[in-house]
Amino acid sequence: MKYAIGIDLGATTAKTGIITDTGKIVDYNLIASNTTDNEYLFVSTLTETITTILNKNNIDRGSIVGIGVGIPKGNFFGGTVEYAQNLTWGRDKVIPFANLLSRSTGIKCLLTNDANAAALGEMQFGVARGMSNFIEITLGTGVGAGVVVDGRLIYGANGMAGELGHCTVRPPDGKSRICTCGRRDCLETYCSATGVAFSGRLQALNTHSQTTLKHYKPEDITAKIVYEEALKGDSVSREIYREAGRLLGEAFAEFAVIFSPEAIVIFGGMAKAKDLFLPSLIDSFGQNFTEAYRLVPKILFSSLPEADAAILGAGSLVLI
Repeated sequence: MKYAIGIDLGATTAKTGIITDTGKIVDYNLIASNTTDNEYLFVSTLTETITTILNKNNIDRGSIVGIGVGIPKGNFFGGTVEYAQNLTWGRDKVIPFANLLSRSTGIKCLLTNDANAAALGEMQFGVARGMSNFIEITLGTGVGAGVVVDGRLIYGANGMAGELGHCTVRPPDGKSRICTCGRRDCLETYCSATGVAFSGRLQALNTHSQTTLKHYKPEDITAKIVYEEALKGDSVSREIYREAGRLLGEAFAEFAVIFSPEAIVIFGGMAKAKDLFLPSLIDSFGQNFTEAYRLVPKILFSSLPEADAAILGAGSLVLI
């Protein structure tokens, strides 16, 4: 049997899995991805992790066809990670990551954007199986996207197409937010876990706001805290998620007009809060998408466990 290594490398963790050629995850483990600003040190740690998981499962390196990596700002064409502001070791530079990892492990390595990897996993093993046209939206630390048209991922001229999280939206409060990419009012500044946490901090500091978020130090507020307070009934926290849903709905309507997908699939940690943002997303999408474009895409949630889709998708880079 042949195996692949699939790595879902995000802003906080790197999930490394062994995958069979039938799409089964044999085993996987997690390491922190943001403990160093030195890419060589991180690659060395990742190599040790791969060695450990192979030895644990008694799998010889010779049966590994390759390593596939899904990573923020990953460029499939060059095997590079380019100005990945959410990675401590990837900021403000271009890193030949696939080459570094291949040389360190002695195994062929391909990489792509993390959201593209999630889309590949969804297309082969999830709710998008059988679809030729869909968009995978990843709601996590940032907002990523993998766009599949006519059965193929869109990479564009420079390998970086599909950065839908960096499309701009109208600031709901009229106050502009600066994104990590350097632009203002990107979708992810409001609708990612980072954006929700920032909205929560602003409300905690707002002297006119009546919210239980004031029970926390502003710098300690996370999207998880906003979510928990919303579940307890805090109206301000609930409104933060409603607003995120409204902005996602507007953006989804724009994406649908441009790409004409069969479905838009939502994936990632923020999807756990879907009961809080989905109603306003659906309402906003309906208000902004005209049926003149005929095909109304379905809004779906990934059927794969969060860890699995990106690992399977990354691994499929070297299995297909």
